[in-house]
Amino acid sequence: MRKTALLAVALLGFCGDPALAQHPGYDHPSTAGEITPRAYEEALDAVRVRQGMLKIGWCVAGRHPREAQALVLDATKLSNEFVKKILDSDCLLVAVQGSETVTLTTHPPDVRYAVAEALIQRTLARFNPAEIRNAAPLSVPSLSSPEAARVGAYIALDAFGECVVRANAHGSWMLLKTRPGRKEETDALQALMPSFRGCLTQGRDFRADVTTLRGTIAVNYYRLATAPKLPSKPERGA
Repeated sequence: MRKTALLAVALLGFCGDPALAQHPGYDHPSTAGEITPRAYEEALDAVRVRQGMLKIGWCVAGRHPREAQALVLDATKLSNEFVKKILDSDCLLVAVQGSETVTLTTHPPDVRYAVAEALIQRTLARFNPAEIRNAAPLSVPSLSSPEAARVGAYIALDAFGECVVRANAHGSWMLLKTRPGRKEETDALQALMPSFRGCLTQGRDFRADVTTLRGTIAVNYYRLATAPKLPSKPERGA
């Protein structure tokens, strides 16, 4: 089960999971003393799940590129029915190879996050994050439609993610280059803290774990990178 924390609180003191700091794939020295074997295993399982989900995203993006792009660009596609159409058994088998005891999720937002990361690595590896400053405003579905109303919370989360990526496109890219659970990921999240704080709507609380924060950055990095570009503003005095 993923740990969640009130984002406004988590942003003030995010330092990663102390248990993750001591698993073999995480090279950040623990500052929390000894951890219990159970906490260690739970943390290790959490990283395995995240790694497995990224494999699912890579598989889906390769097998169903158009539908994968639609899922990332349009929050109204967040439904079990749509995900079932693009998530076949072969992709699930690929994801659990070597970690057969890990239970992966087909929760549509988590699949969307994984697919977004895969699309970025497949198609935007050489994209210059600085170009995002010229990205046109992203479209926002009208909440008056039943489809948008159903996923209203994720539309709001997309707005938050767009704000963060626009505020620090380079830092967002640095986060997406890291592997889940590594010290580099924690460092990249720490570097984005000012943008996270600045993009919080005053008086608004919502809950987000590391998967959601990173996934929201991935989704909106892809959306902004593929959005139409506005003409560059001329330099003053030019």
